[in-house]
Amino acid sequence: MHIEEQERQLQTKKKMKNTYASKIAKLIHDEGRIEPSSAMLEQGASNSSSGGNTNMDNLRKGQHQAIKEDKLLKNRLSAQKSRKIKKQYMEILEERVRNLEAELLEAKRINERNAELIKKYCHN
Repeated sequence: MHIEEQERQLQTKKKMKNTYASKIAKLIHDEGRIEPSSAMLEQGASNSSSGGNTNMDNLRKGQHQAIKEDKLLKNRLSAQKSRKIKKQYMEILEERVRNLEAELLEAKRINERNAELIKKYCHN
């Protein structure tokens, strides 16, 4: 019974792999990345382990390349967004520093003026 269960699981995995491959092929086709023929899409849904199927091998290579390019593009966009957010954050922090330095300078002036007043009125 254990062997039968393993075989069933293996068959299920193969079916899922075929479905996954055909969905990716359709998605890539819809996005205009590559132009698989309808026969290639059907082979992706029906064949999982045909030894010398060069059309499917080429399709998989194309899929792999398209997925890799998508990942690189997403990574670039994410990095751009991250840099933009970091730049905005740094600008906010720099503005806060300028404001705090101005407040500190004003507080020092007030402190010096108060010290002069204290000397003037307390020592006379």
